[in-house]
Amino acid sequence: MSNTTETSNIDNEWLEKSLKLQQNVDSHENILRFYGITKFETIKYSLVLEYADGGTLRAYLKKHFNELNWNDKYQLTSQLANAV
Repeated sequence: MSNTTETSNIDNEWLEKSLKLQQNVDSHENILRFYGITKFETIKYSLVLEYADGGTLRAYLKKHFNELNWNDKYQLTSQLANAV
């Protein structure tokens, strides 16, 4: 994290905020576990998270949103709110 000579301030700010947020929610059952961070040759960072075998929430909702009833949507929303 101390090697910031090649990255912009915006990238560093994003990185620091992301790491702090992840540390705060890392133990919650509805949040993927944080394993580490990697830096690509293009000076971009990527967080290494637990594998989500069911895919992303975005992909799930895109595929199944119209099939969900209001109770299902409420439960998903409640889980998201509790995780944050």
